[in-house]
Amino acid sequence: METQLVPYDIEEATITALQTKYSDITILPDDKAAYAMVMSGLRECRDIRLACDEWHKTNKAWILKAGKHYDAEKRRVHGLIEPIESSLKSARQAEDDRIEAIKQEKIRKEEVRVQNIREKIDAIRGFSNIPQTMPAARIEELMTELITVLIDDETFQEFADEAQAAKIEASNILFQMKQAREKFEQEQAAAKAEAERLEKIRKEQEVATAKIKAEQEAIEIEKRKLQEEKDRIEREKREEQERIDRTEFERKAKEEAKIQADKDAKEAVERKAKEKEEKERREAEKKAKKEARRPDKEKFEIWVQSHGQIVTPVFNDQSICDLASWFESNVGTLIDEAITKAEDIQND
Repeated sequence: METQLVPYDIEEATITALQTKYSDITILPDDKAAYAMVMSGLRECRDIRLACDEWHKTNKAWILKAGKHYDAEKRRVHGLIEPIESSLKSARQAEDDRIEAIKQEKIRKEEVRVQNIREKIDAIRGFSNIPQTMPAARIEELMTELITVLIDDETFQEFADEAQAAKIEASNILFQMKQAREKFEQEQAAAKAEAERLEKIRKEQEVATAKIKAEQEAIEIEKRKLQEEKDRIEREKREEQERIDRTEFERKAKEEAKIQADKDAKEAVERKAKEKEEKERREAEKKAKKEARRPDKEKFEIWVQSHGQIVTPVFNDQSICDLASWFESNVGTLIDEAITKAEDIQND
């Protein structure tokens, strides 16, 4: 049963009166009256709030009880109906799965059908997918095989036009490739024939050249033999002339050597006589020069030695005395050196 929901019974004027009474109140320091008024206002607000809370608690209790009752009834009815509903869903799902399987099988068969037709069309296109080096005869065989491929609606169905177009395209490509290959093979055959002709000419020329070369080598061998004989005769003549020239040269050399030896011996005797004469002359000059210098040398020695016999006077100045002592100590050495040099001059 439906229960009427009503609002809490409080007049709006009551709230308005509280708002008017307490909205602008403030408590000044030590204002007990204002403080008491605030406390009074708090009590009035609390009384209204607590009264509303009690009303809410009282009226909500039956609602909570009703909610629990209705939740339990929902669970009971679900427990009764769900097995039936689950069975029905299983039956429906089985039929839906069967229908979906038929649909998927139909799709698969359609894909296989289309794939088979596509493969046949690709096989037709494959006739033209051949290397450029394939012989023309083999291309012609492929063209014959392609002609035998039947394009009908039963085999190719809705793709018959595409298959026919692929066949025509492949035929055109094969025809063009056959023409290009035949031209190439003809050019190759012509080039091969020309190469064979040139090779034959080359071999004939090689034979002729080898023959000419052999004849030239024979001529060269004969020329070398003649030249070798000529060289041998000239060599023998040259060797004989060299022998004659060498004998004459040796004869002249011996004569010249004898003449030169006699001349050298004579010159040696003359040179020794001159050297002896020159040596005697130099010794005589040296002796005469020495004798000529002897008087001066003797007078020089007497004069030098006389310096060692002079009596040293007495000097008052100490420095002069020292100098005189130094002269007396060194004069003997100077006299000996002077006499030695005088002898050297006389003997020079």
